[in-house]
Amino acid sequence: MDRKTVERQPQDLTIGGVSPLSYYHYTSSLIIMQKIILGSIIVTGAMLSVTTVCDNTILNGMNGTAMFLTSGLIVYDFLRKKDTHA
Repeated sequence: MDRKTVERQPQDLTIGGVSPLSYYHYTSSLIIMQKIILGSIIVTGAMLSVTTVCDNTILNGMNGTAMFLTSGLIVYDFLRKKDTHA
């Protein structure tokens, strides 16, 4: 009896036919990608603030894009956390 329940455990733990281990790997890779994107945005923002760009339109455009991307990532992260906790 004990052996059969142990054998069935991995099948019972699947989330929609996907094992939780692969799901965890998927989410962790997403988080890593997110951190890389966020880090690159922070770096570009710092570079833009340090360097004095003559063309203000380029600066404004890039800052606007960075702000949009960061806000999007924050909202996405919040929604994802809310979804997993629910």
